Amino acid sequence: MDGEIHKVEDLMTVVEKSGIPGLNNGHIRLWFRGQPDGPKYKLTPGVYRPKFNVEDNEKSRLAKERQMAQDFRVESAGLRKGNEESDELYFLMQHYRMPTRLLDWTMNPLVGLYFALKSNESDEKQSGALYLMDAFRLAECQPTSVAAKQKGIATSRNPRFKAALRPIFYWSDPKVHFPNYIMAVRPDHFDKRISQQRSCFTFHGPPARDLTTKENDSLRKFLIPRGTAKKRIRRELSLLGINDFSVFHDLENLSSSLMSAHKVFS
Repeated sequence: MDGEIHKVEDLMTVVEKSGIPGLNNGHIRLWFRGQPDGPKYKLTPGVYRPKFNVEDNEKSRLAKERQMAQDFRVESAGLRKGNEESDELYFLMQHYRMPTRLLDWTMNPLVGLYFALKSNESDEKQSGALYLMDAFRLAECQPTSVAAKQKGIATSRNPRFKAALRPIFYWSDPKVHFPNYIMAVRPDHFDKRISQQRSCFTFHGPPARDLTTKENDSLRKFLIPRGTAKKRIRRELSLLGINDFSVFHDLENLSSSLMSAHKVFS
């Protein structure tokens, strides 16, 4: 643990002390991730977690992921434009809570803080956590062969990222196309949630399930203590316009935000 955050001002101090915003391309390389179950959480994408409910081997994992991706493509067709590329479908799967090899991050520190506090009743009894990292350091800290091939942050058009999705959507050979490292990816803002949340992702190849300081030495974790700190930060975020509607931007969350503002509880 690298410290505690008790108020929004503490977060701004953490950002400033990191020095990352002042670096070249600093506006895109400082990434945040909030977790309400902070003390026990590992930075592991959904397909590698026990709840994915497969045998712990890549063959079983990939077989289920392929079927789920295929079902998502077919059954979501009437709910989207219909001409999305595989990368866009994969980002949508992640954003709408399908398990993938992606881990969500944001370039907005306040959105990261919001997700660290977004909890159900059981999560409320424990502290949250906010992670931050310099996304450029992912390529620099992993094997030198990675740094030589992958510098900075990939976009959705990056050939290596596109190739990484081929085993999932086109059932090609994973040994040929899956990377053996963690890749930082910045998507196009084609979806309103992705845009509102300033979303970015890490893609985890099979050998690289967990993101730790070994893969990125700039990774930091800050505890948000349960109780008073959580309540204060929620109030401050609300005053700054960070709420369910500003983050998710749909009618259900507009209703949620208005009910909270008017102190109406279901």
